[in-house]
Amino acid sequence: MVNEQKKRVAIIGGGITGLTVAYYLQKEVMSKGLNLEYQLFESNQQLGGKIQTDYSNGFVIERGPDSFLARKQSAARLAKEVGLEKELVYNDSGQSFVLKGDELYPIPGGAIMGIPTKVAPFATTKLFTPLGKLRAAGDLFIPKTSSSNEDQSLGQFFRKRLGDEVVENLIEPLLSGIYAGDIDRLSLLATFPQFHQVEQKYRSLILGMSKAMPKPTKPAKTKQTTKSKGMFLSFKGGLQSLVEGIENHLDEDAVKKETGIERVEKVESNTSLLLRVAMLSCLTM
Repeated sequence: MVNEQKKRVAIIGGGITGLTVAYYLQKEVMSKGLNLEYQLFESNQQLGGKIQTDYSNGFVIERGPDSFLARKQSAARLAKEVGLEKELVYNDSGQSFVLKGDELYPIPGGAIMGIPTKVAPFATTKLFTPLGKLRAAGDLFIPKTSSSNEDQSLGQFFRKRLGDEVVENLIEPLLSGIYAGDIDRLSLLATFPQFHQVEQKYRSLILGMSKAMPKPTKPAKTKQTTKSKGMFLSFKGGLQSLVEGIENHLDEDAVKKETGIERVEKVESNTSLLLRVAMLSCLTM
C-alpha cells in the first residue's frame, strides 16, 4: 500500500472566518483521522480581526462588531461547541442610542435596521435635520431598482432610497455594528438580500418594511408576561470571548501570530498542484 502524502493547508488570516475554518477543519481531522495538517497565519499579535473588546472600569466595550443575528444559528452553535453556551446573552436592554457629535440620540421607535416604519418617532427625532427627514420621505416616490438581479453596495442602495443623512447618522452605525465593514464596499445581495426583495415587491422600503412588520398582538392575561428576547446575541464578556474560546480549542503549534503573508505562488509537482506560501514575520519588518 502506497503511503498517502500528507496534505498541508494554510489558513491566511485569523479573523472570525479563519478561526472558524481552523476549528472545523481540526475537528474533521480528529474525528475522521485525516492525513492533513493546517497552519493559521495572522499578521497581528492577537486573533479576531475586526473583533476587539475593551474592558475598562468594569465596562465591556466593543471596538468592532457588537453582536450577531440570533436567527443565524451557526454562530450560537459554534459558541456552544467551544463551551460558551452559558455566556450567550440577548441584546435586550431596551433603548439604544447613536452618538452624533458629542451627544447620544435615541434610535427612533419603529426603525428596522435604520429604516423608518412609524411616522411620529421619525418626525420628532433630533437625530436628523428637517431636510434629512424630507429626503428620507422621498423613498415613498423613488422607483425601484430596474433589474431584480442587479447588485450594488449597501451604501449605494440606502443612499438612493433614504439619503445621505439617514445613512450616515443611523443606518451606517447599525450595519457596521454587525459586519464591521465599509457599507459602501459591502454587497447588498450578499449581506441583506431581504431589503432588495422588499424594494422589488413594494417599490418603497418604508412601505414594504411597514407591511412586513408583524402586527402587535394583545398579550394573554397571565401572571407573568414573557419578555421579548430581541434580534441580536452577544456574550457577557463581549465578542472577544468567542475568539478566545475558539483559540483555546486549536492546536497551539498550528497558530502563527505576528506572521504575515507576502505572496502566494502556484507550484507544479509530479502528482498535484501545490501552493507555496512565502511568510513574512512582522517582528523583522
